[in-house]
Amino acid sequence: MVKDALRVVKPTVDKVKAIVEFFHRSTVATEKLKSTQRQMGMPELRPKQECATRWNSTFYMLKRILESKDAIISTLAVINAPVDTLSQEEWDTVKEVCPVLEPFEEMTVEISAESYVTASKMLPLCKGLQWVTAHHQRSVTVDKVKELATALCSSMDRNFLRIEYNTVLSETTALDPRFKKLAFSDNRAMDEALQRITAAAARCNPILHQRAKRKKLEQGRVHRNHKLLLCGGSLTKEQQETLQGEIPQLILYWG
Repeated sequence: MVKDALRVVKPTVDKVKAIVEFFHRSTVATEKLKSTQRQMGMPELRPKQECATRWNSTFYMLKRILESKDAIISTLAVINAPVDTLSQEEWDTVKEVCPVLEPFEEMTVEISAESYVTASKMLPLCKGLQWVTAHHQRSVTVDKVKELATALCSSMDRNFLRIEYNTVLSETTALDPRFKKLAFSDNRAMDEALQRITAAAARCNPILHQRAKRKKLEQGRVHRNHKLLLCGGSLTKEQQETLQGEIPQLILYWG
């Protein structure tokens, strides 16, 4: 997803890559860069190289060169380096690309840091990623970066189209006390997840299971009761008795 979208700014990324490779090949340039950083009161940061198999290495490379921008511009000019320097527009591109890519890097780190990825995190992470990228799409000023953000939004819209209807993700999210109903933007997907969980809990309870066999609840009643709870509405005495006869722990949990 991100790697494909980065093709939009490939010419700028390639120029940054060439500059970084130059500093890694030349010890003279590296020492001059360190000296310049010290003179400017900047931390001595060595440019980071890109790794072709890891998209986030591109983000780290761009972020690092931006952090040492003034020292790098000065060093390249003083030693008359045989590499193309970045124009002001290209520096602006790097500056705006980094905030667009940072949430994707944070999500990658969040997922990779765990020995066992928690399925319940996926909905809020994906929804948050869509929201913040859409915000960047509206706020960036460089055309190429806006195109990058648009490509990322379009890719996520396709890949996450019905993610809230994924049985595992929706049910684990609803049962996670950190998220419950907050991670859902689609009320129908949320209602269906709650109904499946309630039905599964009822099947695990022999008394309720036998009661369900003797008298089947009319279609849609549980759905309507859950809907009232989710919308903050008040329940009638009959509805309250119905809920108390179902799974009171779940009702209190989602309340």
